[in-house]
Amino acid sequence: MIFDTTYRNKRVQQAINEMVGRPYGILDRLRMKGIGSQKLQIRSASPEIEERVCQKFNLKHCNVELRRSGLIVWFGSFARTFAWAIPYPDLQIVKNGTQLTIYGGGHFMNVADAHGGRFDETFFQKLVDYKAEQVLTTFEQRGPRKA
Repeated sequence: MIFDTTYRNKRVQQAINEMVGRPYGILDRLRMKGIGSQKLQIRSASPEIEERVCQKFNLKHCNVELRRSGLIVWFGSFARTFAWAIPYPDLQIVKNGTQLTIYGGGHFMNVADAHGGRFDETFFQKLVDYKAEQVLTTFEQRGPRKA
């Protein structure tokens, strides 16, 4: 789900926290060696995201933040800021060479390193590990399906 986070709104913050979990505290962030991605350039996106992204001067950038139950893709347009919250069960990531496509909640975003270099492989490996851990925890809580 995409939220307009330009101005502080308790209902929006609560909805984001319910969807992807509360932000990590400072000690957790240090222990995890960071929870945010490098600056990423948006190559293409679903129409709902594309209409919110700054089109002038081709300034289309975003970054990714890990949360306990999902992730948030932050992107902006001029003086507005948007948050795309994706719970881990809805998240799909596909890497194709130097580009990465993020799918979730009926939206997609194709991104590449903003500086023309390589992706921060450690961050995205951490993301895949946390997603797998979350899915495993959910499976253990629910138990196996009955046939």
